Amino acid sequence: MPNDVHLAIEGNKESFIQEIALNGQETWIQPLSMSEKLQRATQKIDFFKSLEGNDDTVDDKKSEEPQENPWENVRKNIVEALTEVRVLHDVLAVLK
Repeated sequence: MPNDVHLAIEGNKESFIQEIALNGQETWIQPLSMSEKLQRATQKIDFFKSLEGNDDTVDDKKSEEPQENPWENVRKNIVEALTEVRVLHDVLAVLK
């Protein structure tokens, strides 16, 4: 008489049960993809929030200078990269 033991090993499931029907069939919620996780994380970020954290104290130097968005440099770099990609696309289209 063999001692067969059936053991099911499953990893941690990141999905959750959405609904269990009356016939016992389970409906699962699919886990988020990496892009969906990134999208949710970026939705929580306030990009216009001051990086210094304390908006109550205002120096005389700050009041004289116009405040620049802290993400302005990132935006400029992305626009420049987009322009370069467009130029590269045009060059490749001409070479074909």
